Amino acid sequence: MRIQGKRVLVTGGTAGIGWALSRALLGRSARVFICGRDPARLDHALEHLPGAVGSVCDLGHREGMAELLEDCAAELGGLDILINNAGIQQSLDFTNGIAGTPEMLESIGREIAVNLTGPIQLTWLALPHLARGDEPAVVNVTSILAYVPRASSPVYCATKAALRSITASLRSQLDPLGIRAVDLVPPLVDTAMTQGRDEGKKLSADEFARSALAGLEAEQDCILVGRAKQASWLARLAPALLARKLSGDTG
Repeated sequence: MRIQGKRVLVTGGTAGIGWALSRALLGRSARVFICGRDPARLDHALEHLPGAVGSVCDLGHREGMAELLEDCAAELGGLDILINNAGIQQSLDFTNGIAGTPEMLESIGREIAVNLTGPIQLTWLALPHLARGDEPAVVNVTSILAYVPRASSPVYCATKAALRSITASLRSQLDPLGIRAVDLVPPLVDTAMTQGRDEGKKLSADEFARSALAGLEAEQDCILVGRAKQASWLARLAPALLARKLSGDTG
């Protein structure tokens, strides 16, 4: 697979992994469309991503997804790769006495919507565009925490495990249509989401992006970056050991 010339939509492309992926894609002469829910952050990201275009879209709500895809296809002349990257991770303790408050319930629902429901719905709506694309692919950014959950982020871990599962199902369904479904598994990456956690073990966002694109070009169905490779093996051979290793990590 060649990246050059590909028309790519990156959700959550205004910061972190999404921003690094967008920059790496532009460096490979891809055409990039990003989205984010914050207009100011979107404007700032586009200022620092010469050649990229984008629009505001909150993927926690289905409204606006179809318009996002139409805007993307109009700006880029079509769509070849959808990268479902946008995500929320929050710490949640079900025993702290506020778990049943309306605010917390709303927060849980939003985390599920952005991390899981949104990518599923956006993928469904994107299929007509991808079916007309060049070497089309859906890339779902999951996590090493999809293999063994971290106790402090239960909803995040559950959504990433579910996204990994649906990616496998999509792979079987979409293959006859010539559309790839790719599971992109980051390790602990140095972003705002992981600030203050295991600083010496983090992979830079740029290094992650380079490895991710290399795996995409090599047509890997599951792209395990950095320590995620080790985690996938430990999840099968020594899950208890992996759980201990991840007790202070996130991905």
